[in-house]
Amino acid sequence: MLALAAKRILLMPVLLLVASFVIFSMMYLAPGSPEAVLLGGKQATPEAYERVTEEYHLDDPFFTQYGLWLGRFVTGDFGDSITLTDSVANVVGPRIMPTMQLTLMASVLIMLVGVVLGMVSALKAGGALDVGISLFVLVLAAVSPAIMSLILISVVAIDLGWLPALGLGDGGFDQIRHLILPSIALAASVVALVGRTARISMIRTLNQEFIETARSRGLSGRSVVVKHAFRHALIPVVTISGLIVGYLLSGAVVVEYAFGLNGLGGLLVDSVQSGDFAVVQAIALILVFAFLVINLVVDLLYALIDPRVRLAAGKAS
Repeated sequence: MLALAAKRILLMPVLLLVASFVIFSMMYLAPGSPEAVLLGGKQATPEAYERVTEEYHLDDPFFTQYGLWLGRFVTGDFGDSITLTDSVANVVGPRIMPTMQLTLMASVLIMLVGVVLGMVSALKAGGALDVGISLFVLVLAAVSPAIMSLILISVVAIDLGWLPALGLGDGGFDQIRHLILPSIALAASVVALVGRTARISMIRTLNQEFIETARSRGLSGRSVVVKHAFRHALIPVVTISGLIVGYLLSGAVVVEYAFGLNGLGGLLVDSVQSGDFAVVQAIALILVFAFLVINLVVDLLYALIDPRVRLAAGKAS
């Protein structure tokens, strides 16, 4: 387990380095000169061009520029926002927590609701309950986060008045109330994927030989499901959870905009529209880092659930 964690942790800087190189290179792939890209494509004075050239060392060779830029990033200096006239760190910093809270809450909803629906459907396979759950998750899968956001705002927030629709609230329980609808909007379509995966995995597990052996020893149906089948059936769900979180981080852009959350998603959209390239670079690298950390956690959970992964990692080391 420790060997597996060490390998994943050592691999992360390499992946971050590759991602940072691609993100930095986008400045040269975008239309116009690097100076124009960094200035948002707007008309600027010669002094502004000179300042940007000096700040980003644009007169130096490409790899020198990249090395200096990366060195600044490592020390927390992300440059300055052109449109917001502030440092990128000050602009991006307060926006990280709302996105993380939304993603975390949506992830919890996905795992709880998706796994429960999948397991219940599998245990009642072929019955009316199984058919009802299958139809329900099929409908969820067909509704995008944008459409679900509009439905929840219109019906739950405006017509029924059950939950607030805009902003993050005043902290504590009020903030949780404000995040419920955005979390549901972000999680709904993914619940269908987790539910279907959990259902198929549980049905396959219940038909395996070790389950039949457990039943032949006189164990109750509940004991067989809880102690033997459930953990084994979770393996495919954990496997796809890293991809799910990556989808949530990207899907949060639309949901944050719809519900007026001041997260990274809304800031990213605003920065792209205004051409604030320094902010776009910072957000992109932060999201890549978050995705890698989450996948590291998923890999460790996978090894914890499936002993075969730990054994393979131990032999490889």
